[in-house]
Amino acid sequence: MKVSFRAWPCSSPGRVWLFSAGYVRSHGSASRRRAPIKLAFGSRRGGRDLCWCTQCCRPVESYAVHRATGDWPGDGSGGRSVRGSVVLRGARFHNPSDSGLALNAARLRVGVDLDLRGGLVAYGTIDLCDARVGGSVLLEGADLTAHDSQPALRGNGIETGGVLNLCDGFTAHGRISLNSVTVRSRLCFDDAALDVPAGGTALSCRGSSAATLSLHTREASAGIIDLRQSRFGMLRDDPAAWPAGLVLDGAVYDSVQPALPARTRLPWLGRDPAGFVPQPYEQLAATCQRQGQDAEARTVLVAKHRSMRPTLTPPARL
Repeated sequence: MKVSFRAWPCSSPGRVWLFSAGYVRSHGSASRRRAPIKLAFGSRRGGRDLCWCTQCCRPVESYAVHRATGDWPGDGSGGRSVRGSVVLRGARFHNPSDSGLALNAARLRVGVDLDLRGGLVAYGTIDLCDARVGGSVLLEGADLTAHDSQPALRGNGIETGGVLNLCDGFTAHGRISLNSVTVRSRLCFDDAALDVPAGGTALSCRGSSAATLSLHTREASAGIIDLRQSRFGMLRDDPAAWPAGLVLDGAVYDSVQPALPARTRLPWLGRDPAGFVPQPYEQLAATCQRQGQDAEARTVLVAKHRSMRPTLTPPARL
């Protein structure tokens, strides 16, 4: 389908134009077109950033996108590149179609930041798979709602040079998939709400790495947070927000905060839906030993053996 584009110049220095198409609601009146269409973003020659925000462009509320998929076109080499920042503050994406894709930025290359703050709302999946962002990915305050069994955010393979912020009012109605991601600074879920049915996966973060993982969520999730085979320099959490299910098998971290007594931290290790797994106990004990807390390490290892005993055959218990 061919669509016409409109371009709005951004008044901030260093920004370039945002090109938008189709299903645009202008000042409260929705378009009558019903077939899903694409959004395409481009830059003028010599431009550095793509911007669509309330601070410097026309009010985003007047250009909420309905029944549309945001889709960056290729750059001719199989990739999608922006030398500066991509700014979509306060954008609204709504795609009720079967594909469930609200924003397709898979394999996007961004030189600076990917800024999706300012109350961005998406009904459908935001796809950031294999994106490469030189700066930070910012989703503070965003509200994402998934279709049926689809993820609210699919970001497998993301690499960022800065932080990946899903915090400060961030809300996901549906699972977040961040497998095999590399975050060179902080992966943050502080004051985030991870809303999934009991027993569902709230966050899948397998085989990932970050300097810091912060899980001070707004409240305890009824779902499962899966961190297996991931590596973090520091893991920060809040006992009041420990999720119903937590998978730590193969997860490695240098330190954990707050520095709770071992007996207080033990219930954190026993939340794997699969039952007893020895490695998380060994990892916590090793962390205690590195910090000179030998008595705490022994407490953890004793708890490991006690938890392991019921899993053994009767002869092995003797």
